[in-house]
Amino acid sequence: MKTWLTVFYFFIATIQIMAQNATVTATVSSNKVGLSDRFKYTIEVTNSADAKDFRPPSLTDFRILGGPNQSMSYQNVNGNISQSVAYSYILQPKQLGKFTIGAAYVKVNGQTLTSKPITIEVIDKPTTTDNAKDQKSSSSPTTDLETYLKDNVFIKTEVSDDEVYKGENIAVTLKLYVNNNGSIYGPRGFQNIITPKYDGFYAEEIDLPDQQIKTEVINGVSYHVNVIKKTILTPQRSGSLEVDPLSIDAIFAVITKSGKSFNPFASNAKDVMVTIKSNPVKIKVNELPPNTPDDFNGAVGKFTMKTQINATETKTDEPLTYRITISGTGNLELFNAPELNLPPGWETYEPKTTTASGAKTFEYLLIPRSPGNFTIPSYTWSYLDPASKKYVSLASEAYNVKVEAGPGYNPATGNFATNKEEVEALASDIRFITKDNPSYFNEKPSFAGSGLFYTLFMLPFVVGIGLFAFTFVNKRKQSDVVALRYNSANANAKKRLTKAAEFVASNNGRSFYDETIRALWGYLSDKLAINRSELTKENIEQVLAGKNVSHATAQSLIDLLNDCEMSLFAPPTGSSSLQQVYASAVDLITKLENEIK
Repeated sequence: MKTWLTVFYFFIATIQIMAQNATVTATVSSNKVGLSDRFKYTIEVTNSADAKDFRPPSLTDFRILGGPNQSMSYQNVNGNISQSVAYSYILQPKQLGKFTIGAAYVKVNGQTLTSKPITIEVIDKPTTTDNAKDQKSSSSPTTDLETYLKDNVFIKTEVSDDEVYKGENIAVTLKLYVNNNGSIYGPRGFQNIITPKYDGFYAEEIDLPDQQIKTEVINGVSYHVNVIKKTILTPQRSGSLEVDPLSIDAIFAVITKSGKSFNPFASNAKDVMVTIKSNPVKIKVNELPPNTPDDFNGAVGKFTMKTQINATETKTDEPLTYRITISGTGNLELFNAPELNLPPGWETYEPKTTTASGAKTFEYLLIPRSPGNFTIPSYTWSYLDPASKKYVSLASEAYNVKVEAGPGYNPATGNFATNKEEVEALASDIRFITKDNPSYFNEKPSFAGSGLFYTLFMLPFVVGIGLFAFTFVNKRKQSDVVALRYNSANANAKKRLTKAAEFVASNNGRSFYDETIRALWGYLSDKLAINRSELTKENIEQVLAGKNVSHATAQSLIDLLNDCEMSLFAPPTGSSSLQQVYASAVDLITKLENEIK
């Protein structure tokens, strides 16, 4: 029976694979290599249960040092089955210049599929780290590693549209790309983050959930991709505007010599800091089309409108709730509340405004002051549809409301009832004249010259002297920057760890680890009076040892930093694991407070 079940399972799996679209992808370990460098070229055919007649491209511009090596993989993730066959070559350039590796061909189910050509640039000096098994082990200078990282790590700015109307939303996404060549690990930490200013835009940050690192292929090179920032921008003026770049000092682990297995914390790995910067993007912002409707108040997008009233029968001075909900996609945060055209004698106040889940709601309190049958008339509200480049007018529903006289209604006062407060205010405005003769008498001063008088007289001088002394002492303390940072280190770290604890409750692993790393590095920088750019894991034990901190505490600190950095971009973990890391961080800072002399 088990045999039949196994056969049936593989039969179903084969059907699923054949039902998926087959693809052919070509990748290289690097598309910029030195003349003496070796690189890997791989052709992967996925979801191909019936792949035939595989034809690789011509590789005459390169020496084939190995391959083709064939490998197969089979995955079943949550019922999604995928199969792939990979053909790989080890190549070395023959001469300098730019060369194109053509398309590979394979027939799947009678259809010919092709990969995209890849351009390889061959330069005069080596550009890759020495991690090939048959090359000699050597350590590259830090400047060479920084250059290597700049060639293999970058930030890309993506915009949803580069030509919009004033007031139209733009989605701006910043992605971090790291070459997936087995030589780079990280990022292990960020410093000196310079965020874009978005001059000329209204900016709204979008919270990013915990996410899996994805893979993208650019010009044949496979990259690990992580979204690091997403913002909705709304241009406030027309013309040519620029989305500023994002600049980050990021720390990566780089393999500098060969090893049996990749280990970013082994002796063959070196932490290197590199400044990476995204590309600026120009946005063309057009002025709004002419013939703007009178009821247009800045809404740009695609919207619908719905109105509601809580009752159509009421009494005088009893409020009605009138709600307008505008839903859709666009600049919900920026347009104003509609202006209501109410019946004579009705009153209203500024509406309560809420925005959530792609809808903006205006809630009015309407107060009728006289009885009768009234109509809240229909009104129009217009917005600009960028797709059609036209203004669209929406009409609300009209409501008939019957108002009866309430307990406090007085026909003699007209449509507006006079309330108790108004009567009392009127009585306080007029002082009646008395008919009796006034009486006069002299009163001996009892305050001037008393002890209380002199006490109050001297009080400003005493307070002034006290404030002067307090200001002088405070300035002395503030001028001593080193002492100020030393004394506030523990308090600042506690604030960050308190914020990290909030992310434990919401199981937000990425934000938790990021905040914990900031707390630890910030504490060390303040407590030791060392700039963060100069404080690295290589010298942390030496610096702490000079402050009489035990080796065990210093090693525990380094281990905790490594664990946090490794988990920063790892798949999400449970809240219990986050709680353990949080407890370790609090315990370590407590130990450092007691041991640092």
